[in-house]
Amino acid sequence: RDTGGKLYWFEVGGGIYQDTFDKQTPLSMRDFRAAYVDQLASSQMQLIYLANTKYLDDLTNFCKAFLGVAVEEAYLYTADRAGFSVFALREGTENQWREYRFPFAREVVSLEDFESMLTTMVAEEKLGREEEAKKQKGDHASGTEAGNAGGGGSHNVRPGTME
Repeated sequence: RDTGGKLYWFEVGGGIYQDTFDKQTPLSMRDFRAAYVDQLASSQMQLIYLANTKYLDDLTNFCKAFLGVAVEEAYLYTADRAGFSVFALREGTENQWREYRFPFAREVVSLEDFESMLTTMVAEEKLGREEEAKKQKGDHASGTEAGNAGGGGSHNVRPGTME
C-alpha cells in the first residue's frame, strides 16, 4: 500500500500468552527478550517423524502405563526439552481426542537424547507390564483376583527415571 513516503515505526510493549486451557498471561517485553529458543526447536520435524514412525505403538502404551488412560491411537505433535505432547483417541469413544503431556525426568538437549529418553520409557513400560503379569499370575495361583485401582495396571513412575 502506498504510504505517501511516510515510514511507520511500531514499538511493541508487551503481549499475551494464551495456553491450551485459554488461560491468558500478560507478557512484558523484558520477559519476551529474556526467553530463549528451545534446543529441540530446530529438530522438531525429525522428532515428530521419529516418534510417529519408530515409536508409534509405544505412544499408545505410554498413555496406559504412565497416565492410566487407555487409548486406541496416539500421535506425538510437539516436543521440547521438558517433555512431549500427544493427541490420543480415548478407547471406547467415537471421536474423543485429548491432549496428553509426558514430562521428562531431566532436560533433553538433542535428537539423540530424545530418542534415548523414548527408549528408556519403552523399557519402563515393558517392565511395568511384566510386573503386572507376574502379580496377576501370582494372584490367580493363590485364588484371589487383583484389584485394578491404578488405572488398569499402570506402571506409575515419572517417564525416564527407571524408578
